[in-house]
Amino acid sequence: MIRNQTNRIILILVIVAVSLWVDFNNEITLLNPVDDTIIFERNISTRLGLDLRGGLQVLLEADLPETTVIDAAEMETARNIVENRTNALGVSENLIQVAGDRRIVGEFPGAEDADAILDIIQQTGLLEFVDTGDVAPEPGTILLTDFGVDPATLANGENSQPIYHTIMTGKDLAGVAISQNQFGSNYAIDFTLSPDGAAIFADHTAANVGKVLTTTLDKRVILAASINDAIPGGSGTAL
Repeated sequence: MIRNQTNRIILILVIVAVSLWVDFNNEITLLNPVDDTIIFERNISTRLGLDLRGGLQVLLEADLPETTVIDAAEMETARNIVENRTNALGVSENLIQVAGDRRIVGEFPGAEDADAILDIIQQTGLLEFVDTGDVAPEPGTILLTDFGVDPATLANGENSQPIYHTIMTGKDLAGVAISQNQFGSNYAIDFTLSPDGAAIFADHTAANVGKVLTTTLDKRVILAASINDAIPGGSGTAL
């Protein structure tokens, strides 16, 4: 009986000690005793939601007829765009999630500048088709392109990053859709071009077979595809 009580007291003390340690620390880090490399690390700081901390909640809804079917992949793409844009603002602990089949809810605890958040969310995305030559950037990479950049900056070589040429933008698209393979592991962009865009695309693909054409949204890579053949028809699929 005494031994059982002693074990219980020890267990209670251990639980209390761990609770106090967690309460007074914002991060858990476990080191390898052999070489002191980090084998586990997690931020455990308390995150207050809108109900305790205040902030801003935004509800976005697809501006399409109610009969229009919106693919889940398209909603997830839209959610990622909103998340990437608001992360660039330096807003911490924001939560962006899909609600239903046509809405996105954004929560920004502690946010004070509502106008700045709304302005960046409501901007029209900049879609670019970029000639990256033999380079296939990873999705999520930020590229510096010559579209929308001051020519003087390009001439002076003030930026150490490589500057890639944008062959056309979203204004040259007549239609675009995101499709998913049968296994749900990869996405593809199905596109149809305007007459001007079709001519630009046909000339570029014919002259750059074997090279990489990279698609970016707000300068962030979403797809880097190899040009296998010339595409003269004004439509195609980027894999």
